[in-house]
Amino acid sequence: MRRSKYNKQKRLRRTAAAVLRHNHVAAAFVGGNNGYSHMVNHKSRLTITPDQTLIDVMTELSFKWSTLIAVMCCDEFGQHYMKSEHVDIDIPLKQNELALHLNDMHFDLIKACNDKHIINVGWISSPFPIEWDEGQASEIFEKLGGWKVVPIKLIEEAAA
Repeated sequence: MRRSKYNKQKRLRRTAAAVLRHNHVAAAFVGGNNGYSHMVNHKSRLTITPDQTLIDVMTELSFKWSTLIAVMCCDEFGQHYMKSEHVDIDIPLKQNELALHLNDMHFDLIKACNDKHIINVGWISSPFPIEWDEGQASEIFEKLGGWKVVPIKLIEEAAA
């Protein structure tokens, strides 16, 4: 029987995926944060201050992402609500390619909302399959400032 050739890239990918899964790491973005995304623990809903290794893994490797795109809204009675859609991305993408891939779907979601109710937009994306819970997502968005009113121009830029 012939042994498989050692593949450093495959081993790195498996190790990185295990670390991300074990630490419940996800990338999150909300409008008004100067285009920056954050790393969060989707289980504890806390932001993560990543070390360089974690940054490299999230930005340099491609994954099939599981994403929740959302539009944060507030009705005329002051009640907050969120319109969201779960998107599984079947092709491996780097984290910095996510926004471009999600733009059209996110813009369609924005168009489906009442313009007068829109406060902000955001997304949360995991490099491994996950079923997003809207309550957990809302809490993450809250911690990242997602329920703060962002000018409509910024929302349109985030969706563009």
